[in-house]
Amino acid sequence: MLEGQPDGVELFVARHPERVVSVEWDSCGEGCLSGRSTVQCAWIAGYVDETRRVAWVQMPLELQVAALIDIETGRAIAAWKLWDVEEPTGQLGAPAYGGDRVAISAYANRPSGLTQLSAWTAPVGETATVVAPVYQFDVMSSLTIVENHVSATHRAWTYSPTATLALMDETGERAFFPPRGTDGTIVHTDLIGDRVFYELWTDHARVWTGTVAEPPSVLIDASPGEVRRFATDGNNLVWLQGYDYDFATRTFARLELWTSPYATRVEDVVPTRVSDFPGLYRPAYGAHWLAAVYVDRVMAVWDTRDGSRREWDPPDDGNVVDVPLYATDEEILVIATTGIFRIDPNVLPIVEP
Repeated sequence: MLEGQPDGVELFVARHPERVVSVEWDSCGEGCLSGRSTVQCAWIAGYVDETRRVAWVQMPLELQVAALIDIETGRAIAAWKLWDVEEPTGQLGAPAYGGDRVAISAYANRPSGLTQLSAWTAPVGETATVVAPVYQFDVMSSLTIVENHVSATHRAWTYSPTATLALMDETGERAFFPPRGTDGTIVHTDLIGDRVFYELWTDHARVWTGTVAEPPSVLIDASPGEVRRFATDGNNLVWLQGYDYDFATRTFARLELWTSPYATRVEDVVPTRVSDFPGLYRPAYGAHWLAAVYVDRVMAVWDTRDGSRREWDPPDDGNVVDVPLYATDEEILVIATTGIFRIDPNVLPIVEP
């Protein structure tokens, strides 16, 4: 039994997660694999590090069972279930994976308005032996974890309704972003090693970065444009620059795709315009590929080295239904109405503008 659980819930970690769920991969053509899971589940998010590629899946909501699946082996590397002991119901928090570590969390909203949240982290293969939580919150509001990240040494999470990004190192030292007294809304966060990156939307959207020891500073200022959809894989930075925003239509008159080699200081950023960009699509980014749901519910993949576009149309008249879960040099994990697919973007034909 895990210690430090929110009142009224019990979270159980599987000692043999591979027995909870697994997936087999079948060929669906050149550069295409389709997945068949042993139980019905929803594919929620994907994660990539130097060790493996994983996906977070969740069983039917009423079961409150979730797992992280190693995509290559098809076996779950962690799984857990939440039981409600009291009313109102508790909820599983979003898990995270990175640096070959797994992070899980649970929270419960009490009738008094008090929200209790606890989180645990452990290396892959040791989730069943972890006991003490790495952090706990008791706050007087209905707290929800919006984004969750973990690296080999650090943990980061964004929670609402305060739109606060918290970063914690392995000693328990914490930093919060934006600093107290700073206006704005944080979106699109990333954690690379000990460092967080985030867009801060104020009267002008910019990219900021910081660590537990280093106060946050502006990394990318696209003035007179604004930054949108920032992402990094630790090798490069990629973002959209928008100009002349129309609040009525929530669109920019012009959007451009920009990149830079990875940098942590504004003076080291080398902004490079790649191409015009067709819209504010929510992308997955990695290894120079930017993948998103596109027109007519196909998946479009842009090569950030030259701006060329490729497209993938799911088999059996399917539609891509959500943001691709991750992108690597040779694989994009994407959900369609006809299943879960691993697509090699290198074999997709380039679409002429």
